Amino acid sequence: MGFYSKVIAKPLDNLDQQAGKVFKNVFYFVFKLAAVGIAIYGIYLLVTGLLGKTGYLTMLKSLNDFELVRSIICFVITFLISAGLFLGIAAIFWKRANDFKHKDFGGAIFLFPRFIKTIGEAIAILPVTAALISFFAIILAAIPYAPIESLGNMAGSIGSSMVNEFVGNTFAAVFIETASDYFKLLGDGFMGLVMGSFMSIGILFATYIFAEFIEIVIYFFIRKPLYNDK
Repeated sequence: MGFYSKVIAKPLDNLDQQAGKVFKNVFYFVFKLAAVGIAIYGIYLLVTGLLGKTGYLTMLKSLNDFELVRSIICFVITFLISAGLFLGIAAIFWKRANDFKHKDFGGAIFLFPRFIKTIGEAIAILPVTAALISFFAIILAAIPYAPIESLGNMAGSIGSSMVNEFVGNTFAAVFIETASDYFKLLGDGFMGLVMGSFMSIGILFATYIFAEFIEIVIYFFIRKPLYNDK
């Protein structure tokens, strides 16, 4: 009976009395693990993309002196952008995990909208990051270092096409033959940067609107005022 009381009865009683706190703790640990996992996976992609027969470093060996200089500069810039992507997403999950721990969301049901917003915040980084990588690759007429492609593939067909729209097409930059071709592609790069920025804002806006709509529905059904004037 003592075992039953400690292992079954007491946890269930706590769940009944403070379900919101229990699930907040669950989200806290899940988001912390996600943050660490994303950071480790990002480092793994950044390192493994450099190595092997098809790695970026092997590709550099086949370039002439001028192409090599451009590609090294492009590598440094796009490597830092890619690292910023993974660390940025990890930081978002880490910060939101702390929010689950320390902020009061008003019950278990209100954790779901917060979860949607966090996912939107993380995904919103992808388009602008891909656009930046594409932009610098075009400026330098060099092949970018873009392990972000692997992350896009993990997101499914939509994520893959979104990333490839910016990154995959930049490989055309290495085949530029005239100044006219370069400036035309540079214009496309500026447009891609604008499109990527708007796409990121759009993703963030859409997920926030959707999450807040869910909150409005919840408030409606529980007949709780949406705003407290006190």
